[in-house]
Amino acid sequence: MTTQELLNHLKSKYPSYEFGLEPTTDYDEPNLPEKLISLIHQDIAIVDLFSSCCSRFTADPLSDYGISIDDANLIKQHNKVSM
Repeated sequence: MTTQELLNHLKSKYPSYEFGLEPTTDYDEPNLPEKLISLIHQDIAIVDLFSSCCSRFTADPLSDYGISIDDANLIKQHNKVSM
């Protein structure tokens, strides 16, 4: 699934949520996509929904952000970012 296809999927499934595309310049990891898909939550762009807003703790995508585990896994696989 391309970045745009995944972004469209998320926006159609979660119309009241805000998703964005983030640059990869802040990440020092190989093989990143051109843009990372993020969930904007409390004015913070989150690229790994299995991490808390501050990225110090683990999070449950469904209970913490309202995103299904399957969709959170799609985002994580796309972004290829390990926090």
